[in-house]
Amino acid sequence: MNKKIIFGVNQVASRNLSDLVRTTKFLEEQKFDRIWFADIGFARDNIVTVCNILSNTRRIEVGPGVINPYTRHPLTIGITMATLGDIAPNRVVMAIGSGDRHIFGLFGIEMKMPIATVREAVIIIRQLLENKEVNFDGRIFKVKGAKLYFENKSKIPIYIAGKGKKMIQLAGEVGDGAYLDAMPIELMPYVHELLQKGAAKSKKGKLDDFTIANVIPLSIDEDIDVAYENVKSLVVYAAASIHKYQAEILKLDADVLTNIKNAFPNIKKASEYVTEEIIQYFTISGTPEDCIKKIKSYIEKGVSEFTFLIPSGINFEKSIRIVRENLIESYKEL
Repeated sequence: MNKKIIFGVNQVASRNLSDLVRTTKFLEEQKFDRIWFADIGFARDNIVTVCNILSNTRRIEVGPGVINPYTRHPLTIGITMATLGDIAPNRVVMAIGSGDRHIFGLFGIEMKMPIATVREAVIIIRQLLENKEVNFDGRIFKVKGAKLYFENKSKIPIYIAGKGKKMIQLAGEVGDGAYLDAMPIELMPYVHELLQKGAAKSKKGKLDDFTIANVIPLSIDEDIDVAYENVKSLVVYAAASIHKYQAEILKLDADVLTNIKNAFPNIKKASEYVTEEIIQYFTISGTPEDCIKKIKSYIEKGVSEFTFLIPSGINFEKSIRIVRENLIESYKEL
């Protein structure tokens, strides 16, 4: 029997909410499991968007991907997630990470000690969602006698988002899942090692019931050149934030990465430096056959959840149907 694989989509709330509701209902019809809403700059608030989507759908799981503990206090996050769980019991998920330095600059916030901050935030949020009284004396957060005024009855998985070595280890230690950022298939064995190191530090000691989600651009077109061209504007986000260990293992061209990073956040300019190699490593792009084959290869390497980012120039509904017809039915639990 095949292991259940979770299929989802990540969206930015840049379109009006009624459009996003229609998109989510279509995903429900196509038997997708989840939709995540990114917290991007000054787009519509992702928590308000999640609330609206949950209220207008029946089955699909919905969550913020990603939320951060700098612009929202962990207690506020916990209260928010428990409230969403009231709206749609057991349909809420969340991913938490260190956030975006560029956006923090606009808020006048400095990203200090991201690993410690996320670690402490997860501990506080989890205790609150378990209906415990939270008393926490950490390096970053101090909490005394905090407890929900209502009972949280929903099981809300907490994913840790990131691509750095320490954050991936943290996911294995304190998370219910890892929310990876366009992780190349060639690096998945290394990711497993990092997650295992993290799990070894925890009380559980191993990765039981742990989900590895890969948030990755999906660009499907019968014309491979069209697929590659359309995905460039998405892959620059991954390429501009590549960690040193990734570049070294993959032996990426340093000049290409420097050009992309220097041009970013000018997406159009950064896209000019994207190579076929970058696209092949950090996206799932090509013909339908190419993309299905690569998704299956990821599954063989231990990825148990896909969160697709679909470029605006690619037919969204056609792409979703291709995934459903070729993959979703095969990987549902029998």
